[in-house]
Amino acid sequence: MRLNPESDPELAKLASSARRCRLRYNTEGPFHGWTASILSNHPRRLECYERLFKAGGGRVINITDYRRRHDDLTFILVDSPEQTHIPLKNPAVPLLRINYIHNVVLEDEKPDQNLYKSKTR
Repeated sequence: MRLNPESDPELAKLASSARRCRLRYNTEGPFHGWTASILSNHPRRLECYERLFKAGGGRVINITDYRRRHDDLTFILVDSPEQTHIPLKNPAVPLLRINYIHNVVLEDEKPDQNLYKSKTR
């Protein structure tokens, strides 16, 4: 069965999202200037999220030393409820659910980060 974007509005939105995103953010990409650490318990999923984030102009860093301040972090993205307590030295770095980056690409307006905040660290 072939998918038909014309008969499904959600599929049409998904199919046109890359083009709309390129037009909206010009050549820089939706994550230009952002630095994130992406935490996932699923290696394949982590690889996909990192690839999407980098393709959008973002930089991904691995935070292995939680005692460092990591002042260059824009936010930490998590996809698991178990990852709500990150003992990072800089508490100003927001902890967001990973679906935030989906919606940056898919939605016409930049989503409100407050709607994607994970539980308090």
